[in-house]
Amino acid sequence: MIGRSIKLSIGDITVWKDDYGIAKITMESGHSSDDSLLLEAQRQLLEYDKGKLKYFELPLSLHGTNFQKKVWNELLNIPWGKTISYSEIANNIGHNKAYRAVGTAVGENPVPIIIPCHRVIRKDGKLGGFALGTLIKYKLLSIENDKYV
Repeated sequence: MIGRSIKLSIGDITVWKDDYGIAKITMESGHSSDDSLLLEAQRQLLEYDKGKLKYFELPLSLHGTNFQKKVWNELLNIPWGKTISYSEIANNIGHNKAYRAVGTAVGENPVPIIIPCHRVIRKDGKLGGFALGTLIKYKLLSIENDKYV
């Protein structure tokens, strides 16, 4: 896997790719591949960070269980600037009582931001957890919605 570091308003991230597409995003820096896909991912992420890009168009290489992939695909349906609860996702994928399993799958999303797991909140409207940290979740939501500024 090769990676490219990007400075965003939320901090330094690295986007990683394998032979099939974007495979992972981590909170670190120091990687500088000039691979064309990673440069395109950087361009799109910088546009997103400015509030100008609402939908990513990047090939993804997702490794997970069928259930995880089902959840991650459902996350792609959450519109820019909107939020949804874990239980709503469970209902949407036909697993009404699996909201805890949905939460686990959301937390294991390998490409946060691109697959917008930050848009998933608790049923009571509170932010809930986030693999990259609650402050970063709040910052990502504030890029998309003035309600969180």
